[in-house]
Amino acid sequence: MENLGLLKKIILFREYLLLVRKNKKIITDKTNGLNLRIDRSGRIYSVLNCPEDVKKYGMNLAQTYIKEYIEKVDSLVVELNMSEYIGVREIKQINELDYLVILGFQGFDNRVFFNSIVLISVLLLSSIITFISVT
Repeated sequence: MENLGLLKKIILFREYLLLVRKNKKIITDKTNGLNLRIDRSGRIYSVLNCPEDVKKYGMNLAQTYIKEYIEKVDSLVVELNMSEYIGVREIKQINELDYLVILGFQGFDNRVFFNSIVLISVLLLSSIITFISVT
């Protein structure tokens, strides 16, 4: 995905967002056991709660649980035909047993792109309002 131009990445990001919105009920379904959520920029995330054994046996066991969880999420992503678009963006340890797993668009960071679009829109709108009020 790194070899693609910016315009192509933006088009693919739009397709990604459409797929996320179209499959929102399936992605956020509580019965699949994945406890996934979607934020406003289209990232898919969840907090993985590891069992108490992780305290005893350390980081290697936690990595095993994280890998198993990501494999389950990946099977859902493949089922929804989104595997070309989505990838793991970040895994952050919250505390000893809990990990934040964030998935998003592979081409670039959803949050940064989304915030840039919002900022550009606000600046453009304020420029138009200023221009109208001056004339």
